Amino acid sequence: MHAFFEARAELLSQHGIEWGYVTFAISTTAILLEPMLYWPGERALYHERVITPAHLAKLPRLAPAPETAEAVRHLRADLAAFWLEHGCAHLQIGKTYRYMESRQPPVRSFLKGIKALVDPEGRVNPGVLGLA
Repeated sequence: MHAFFEARAELLSQHGIEWGYVTFAISTTAILLEPMLYWPGERALYHERVITPAHLAKLPRLAPAPETAEAVRHLRADLAAFWLEHGCAHLQIGKTYRYMESRQPPVRSFLKGIKALVDPEGRVNPGVLGLA
């Protein structure tokens, strides 16, 4: 993980992006590694809903930083590719991780078949899991 971010030190410095991670042991069979990215920019609706009003009042309001937000999107995509290349499993599948790419072809066909049966018009979470 450190090597991944060290290779991108210039990008991180340029945009003021900081990173860290937490780890958890899952029984005796796995380790969960949760990376966290922090960057300057405007608050998202998520922040307004999750952070307590008293704490939120102490935080500065920053200007939008679209170039930094784009750099973070690329970092996340690179992280997902990095984990896929190293055979990692993801506990949070969805929009960020390359779920379909990590499935074997018969499983991909099976999942696409189920999606076609239960959501033939593709209205539920379009694009999620790579089932577009």
